[in-house]
Amino acid sequence: MAVQKSRKSKSKSRINKINKKIIFIKNDFFLNNNIKYICIK
Repeated sequence: MAVQKSRKSKSKSRINKINKKIIFIKNDFFLNNNIKYICIK
């Protein structure tokens, strides 16, 4: 039981890291688009 729990938490933390990276990339993309939009105006 204990071994399975640690494995699950490891995979969860891995997924969380990936999700954080995706969110960070999305935010960066939107920021860049906003800057371009402001520059065009």
